[in-house]
Amino acid sequence: MKVVSPFSCKGLTFSRRVDHDIGGCDEFLEVVVTSRGMLKRYTAMLLSLSCILRCHLMAQWAPIDLPYGGSMGFIGTSGSTLFTGISYLGVFRSIDGGASWNLAGAGLPRTEFYCFQASENSALLGTFNGLYRSTDGGTSWSSMNLGVDLPESNVTSFAATGTCVLASTYSGCLFLSTNGGDLWLPVNRGFPNTQIAFIAVNGSYVFANTLTGLYRNLFSDLMSQLPWQEGPSPGQFTLLQNYPNPFNNSTTIRYYLPYATTVSLRLFNPMGQLVTTLVDETQEAGYYSTHVDGAHLASGVYFCQFKAGGEARVKRLVLVK
Repeated sequence: MKVVSPFSCKGLTFSRRVDHDIGGCDEFLEVVVTSRGMLKRYTAMLLSLSCILRCHLMAQWAPIDLPYGGSMGFIGTSGSTLFTGISYLGVFRSIDGGASWNLAGAGLPRTEFYCFQASENSALLGTFNGLYRSTDGGTSWSSMNLGVDLPESNVTSFAATGTCVLASTYSGCLFLSTNGGDLWLPVNRGFPNTQIAFIAVNGSYVFANTLTGLYRNLFSDLMSQLPWQEGPSPGQFTLLQNYPNPFNNSTTIRYYLPYATTVSLRLFNPMGQLVTTLVDETQEAGYYSTHVDGAHLASGVYFCQFKAGGEARVKRLVLVK
């Protein structure tokens, strides 16, 4: 038994044929194309009735005018709001299904926009200039320091699972946040030196589509690379190793406070002489990061001293020029 339901769209004739006599029920899509007086027929099997290509809806696809006639760098949603980024023009949002667009990019540079990820309380944006986050529905954006310089901070893709978000960069770095983007930590152990285009999480695996092929790893392996998985827990004062290390001119130091307290973060040379004071203030509980500018420092070993809550921690930093 065969059921054929033809229809036409933009000069093409489509026929949906269902064969009940070929091992059950198989679907085929026949396309008849008339070009320069010649008739051509193509047949393709549809994998299932729920195939994303639904013949009877194809004629209902309609173009949407983008702001300034631009070409979008990404498309994403946060709740019922639609977001798109148009490189060098800005980020725009729509609350009426794309019928109208409003600029929503306060705090963003004029740059290339690559990817978008939304959660319940915030939205993340990957750009040529790094990672940005909004906590007010996209009205304003703030830069989130990944601790690396361009081009390493070109954020190309996001992947989320539960409360965790992964970010990939053009240079082949992977970063993981477990707290909505407040703190990003590198999870690159064993990853090949190649550019990353897209990442995805499926079940217990993370997949990375790169310049040299597709790779996968267990998500649990990435989680095991977080510093508190191997030592201090988030309930303790924690000073993380700076990244990158060794570094050339700049690096980022991250730390965690379980409660509000006075924090001192200072940099010393091997002679015990104070080089600079990075932090000296009272801070609320949470994750923090601070940038170290070594442009005016000599190559060599330095020591970062962290004091908070009556406790002290020290990390060794190596500057190589």
